[in-house]
Amino acid sequence: AVTLAQAQQARFGLDSTAIDRDDGPAAIAAKLAAQEIDAIEKTARALDADALDRVARAVVVARHIDLFGQAASSLTAQDLLALGVIDRIVAEPVGGAHRDPKNAALDLGAAIAQELDSLAKKSPAAIRKLREDRFLKIGSR
Repeated sequence: AVTLAQAQQARFGLDSTAIDRDDGPAAIAAKLAAQEIDAIEKTARALDADALDRVARAVVVARHIDLFGQAASSLTAQDLLALGVIDRIVAEPVGGAHRDPKNAALDLGAAIAQELDSLAKKSPAAIRKLREDRFLKIGSR
């Protein structure tokens, strides 16, 4: 197996991913890229393919799915909308939900109520079919 240090050296000519005061923009970019690649590789090695398959199958037949992100999540609501995973984005109050949690909760509650109202008009089989079709199309938009 290739060590992080070997990969950094091979890809970017780096001895370390620690950013120093004397680093220029190119060195900083290379170090950040090396850190991101390392994080992705660690995640890929840690994945349990069978568990991931079970989750994917559960998502397809789920009656309801909640997705939450925190801080600088790399998968954003805009990404999920573009991929066709979600129907819409509920905007946060100016400054973020943490600055106005009451209105954030009211806005989210109203959006959920609208979605539930639209689903209430459909049969469970129709909802499952819509969900299955949606997840089979992910990324084709």
